[in-house]
Amino acid sequence: MNVFKYFVASLLMLTPTVNTKAQGWKNPVVMSGQQSYDVGDPQVIKYRGVYYLYCSSATKSLLCWTSRDLINWSDAIVVSNDPIAVDGYAPEVKYWNGTFYMVTSPNGLGHYVLTSDSPTGPFKVVTDNLKQEIDGSIFIDDDGQWYFYHADHTGIKGNKMPTHTSFGTDVDLNACMNGQWTEGPGVFKRNGKYYLIYTGNHVLTNGYRIDYAVNTQGPIASYTPQADQNPILISADGVDSHYGLGHGSAFVGPDLDSYYFCYHNMTRTSGRTQRQLDLDRIAWNGDKMMMLGNTTWMQDAPIIAPCDYFDRAEIGPDWSTNGGTWSIVNSDYLAQKSSAENAMAVFTPYAEDTFTAEFTMRLAQGETSGCFGALYAYADANNYQEALLNAAEAKLELYSCSQGVRTLKATYNLVGDFTPQAWHSIRLEKKGTRLKVFVDGLLRTTTTTGEKGGSVGYVSHGCKADFSYIALSPYVDGSGILDVNLPVPGIIPATLCKEQSIGAERENFALSYGMCEVMHLKQSHWLQYNINVRMKLLYNMGLRYKSSAPAHVRLLAGDEVVKDNVLLPATGGAWAVAPINDIQLPNGRTTLRIEVIDGDVTLYEMLIKRGTATPKTYEDTFDTSISKIWKHTEGVWKAVDGQMCSPLFGKNVAGALTDIGMTDYSVECDVTCTNGINAGLIFRTNNPSIGGANDNTTLGTDFQQGYFFGISNNAVVLGKQNYGWTTLASKNRAFYVNQSYHLKAVVEGATIKCYLNDEATPVITYTDPLPFISGRTGVRSHNCIALFDNFKWAPITTISGIDSVFGDVSSTLDDEFNSQLPITAYTLMGQKVGADSDAYKLYDKLHKGIYILKDSKGKTKKVIKK
Repeated sequence: MNVFKYFVASLLMLTPTVNTKAQGWKNPVVMSGQQSYDVGDPQVIKYRGVYYLYCSSATKSLLCWTSRDLINWSDAIVVSNDPIAVDGYAPEVKYWNGTFYMVTSPNGLGHYVLTSDSPTGPFKVVTDNLKQEIDGSIFIDDDGQWYFYHADHTGIKGNKMPTHTSFGTDVDLNACMNGQWTEGPGVFKRNGKYYLIYTGNHVLTNGYRIDYAVNTQGPIASYTPQADQNPILISADGVDSHYGLGHGSAFVGPDLDSYYFCYHNMTRTSGRTQRQLDLDRIAWNGDKMMMLGNTTWMQDAPIIAPCDYFDRAEIGPDWSTNGGTWSIVNSDYLAQKSSAENAMAVFTPYAEDTFTAEFTMRLAQGETSGCFGALYAYADANNYQEALLNAAEAKLELYSCSQGVRTLKATYNLVGDFTPQAWHSIRLEKKGTRLKVFVDGLLRTTTTTGEKGGSVGYVSHGCKADFSYIALSPYVDGSGILDVNLPVPGIIPATLCKEQSIGAERENFALSYGMCEVMHLKQSHWLQYNINVRMKLLYNMGLRYKSSAPAHVRLLAGDEVVKDNVLLPATGGAWAVAPINDIQLPNGRTTLRIEVIDGDVTLYEMLIKRGTATPKTYEDTFDTSISKIWKHTEGVWKAVDGQMCSPLFGKNVAGALTDIGMTDYSVECDVTCTNGINAGLIFRTNNPSIGGANDNTTLGTDFQQGYFFGISNNAVVLGKQNYGWTTLASKNRAFYVNQSYHLKAVVEGATIKCYLNDEATPVITYTDPLPFISGRTGVRSHNCIALFDNFKWAPITTISGIDSVFGDVSSTLDDEFNSQLPITAYTLMGQKVGADSDAYKLYDKLHKGIYILKDSKGKTKKVIKK
């Protein structure tokens, strides 16, 4: 039976506590009993198919919640009242060989290890204070070596653990955000790459955010922060009152394939600061991790693989047995109670050649030898495959049975202190002929196998054994994300298309640490994505692509064309970003389709952000006071003699949250430095924040995502700030205190033009290959007292030199416009699409759409090409 068909028919019977019609979740997630607790620094583990969430709760007890589907959560469970662990910071739990190990730092004063034989405790302290700051986390590599990570004043540190309850000598991991306090580390391994996720800088600041870094050398080798993507989670603007995002953990969801990330946000109500739980999906483009968040609207419920928890009295019709004595014990697990040589229990779902399966098993108490484990690719009693745990020899054994002849294919040592009577897991990931086998989460082998699909189940040889949670999924290597709607606004890798035209090709693209994929399209090729749009609005897109010649694309939402004949200029083989503005998208679930009208283009990803329907003009002359247009103020700004006076360090941002979608505009002002020279304009500003505990303008001087154009002692400088500083361009000029200078920046698409005083020619022109595509504006001072005056921020209403368009839209070229002067054609976005000495010839060359034609004397006309 096909696993997809089986899922609908059998899931309710197999997992009666899971609501398969759940609408999903919306951040922040509210769990039963949560209201009176702080839910910070969340960590999720999976044990026997159940998810356990631990967190900092700002109480005298350590708490957890449980869920099978990540939607329906239990009441809060007290897992420890140990007096040493009162107010434990960031408790994290690792299961190994029958014992649950918890690390936590009570009141942030050093770590203790607690243990329990149950994920719900009680956990008891088993060590003295092991020091090493706060936010401890444990990772076990495939060779069984344990590693400990923690926060430190100089960045994230890691060390080898000599035992499960002791720490080694620290190694610096090259993960320090802005040279400031960095915390919340967590490491996981995927396809041979080590991913470190961490948080900074201060839990009480709006700009608390999450970065990640990668290495291929080892758990405590030097990591490389992914600067082009970081921060991967941030919301300092506070859209939907959602800000201060940080400290979480990554884990695999109930489809056995899709990664999720749980973290917390801050909220301030009635003078109280509280942390709340958030959950978002992680998508993968090859080895590249993409965070699909942060989201604040309803997301698709996690897909649940066909599974069985044995939470009933009878085995039921979905299992068939062959040999042995099988029964369900205490509505908790499936037991095989005989020492038969070959005892099998086969689960009904059928797997194709590509699948992921999880199995849970243990040797029965009192047994010391025999083999037990997973059955897969089961066709009949004479044709099947086995992945077995050899109890006496502590080995993984792979067997193949063909036509009744059973053959040992391979044997692998199990690592560490293997206790067969403890619960263990086997995970199989099969993609075509490639098979990966994991035991207790550790990769034991990657091998080539030729067997086809079949059922899964459990098997034992010469021993009594117990079996628990089993699940079978059609997904592998991140493919599960294709069956959910991707959140918009957000980032969408081109390869995550649900459908594609014949001829659209995937191509490998090398990363510094691995590989990802891009999509190569030619004329008439298309890609289609399932999306989940936050609300009906205009949106802006930054389309990252490359093309050796100009190409044109159109965008469709559902069946409606929302952007037509969009020019993608030639990039000379380099990657570039084409901003596509004012895309009208409906609310909720729909499809987004990109079609190539002509040309040859390679697509990497799409960043979609909220737009602005009615761009405003803002002005302030500070004649008597500072006006109310300034919505984000850092430090003390005041009106002095008709000017706005800055603090020594600070940013002042104009415009409301609805103006974050402003794209193409000019911003200008006069600036006079009175003490030091380092001040100017900021623009396309997103997520501005103060540093420290939301009160330190010096630490937060670079805390924004946007651009800065300003003056220093001997240069005009254009810089890019992404919670850090990068100089994009500069020109040597001399500047003096107490002298006024006029600064103006014009940003259009990916190009920035910077003007000084009354000069007609830009002093700096720069095209950013990976631009911020929208954002607000303002002013900034850095170690300088500055006076600002005559501030003006205005949208560009006449694009690319088109002065104005008069008259009605015409579907023909009338004689009045048919001049023999050189004619240039533009899209309504101001993109140049062609030129000719004759208007009729140019008109004939155009694709269907609406255009603006302009002759060499400046005359313009809007026309429709049908």
